Amino acid sequence: TLAMVQADASHEAMVFEAFMATRFAIVNCMFLYLWARLHSRCASSSHSQQSLLYLGREQLGNVSPQDRMDHLGFLECVKGLKCGVEIPTIGVVTFKFVGQCLRV
Repeated sequence: TLAMVQADASHEAMVFEAFMATRFAIVNCMFLYLWARLHSRCASSSHSQQSLLYLGREQLGNVSPQDRMDHLGFLECVKGLKCGVEIPTIGVVTFKFVGQCLRV
């Protein structure tokens, strides 16, 4: 009977460890995904994202001629800057980075 109790406790411990590892992985993937969305919401060129870059390009026709060069400079800055969450030694979290992490 002692061996059965130890087997039950060992099985419960393994189930709990598997649950905690799965929970940890899901939470980390969720945070990485949400952080990558920040980058996408800022720098995406697609209409569906309504990103800062897209909205800036959409307003280009509404800018007065004397302000057009400043507006183009702003758009170049948005394209060149990496907006989003930055992790030291890794860089800005993008969907490309998250996809590579999820494959592992």
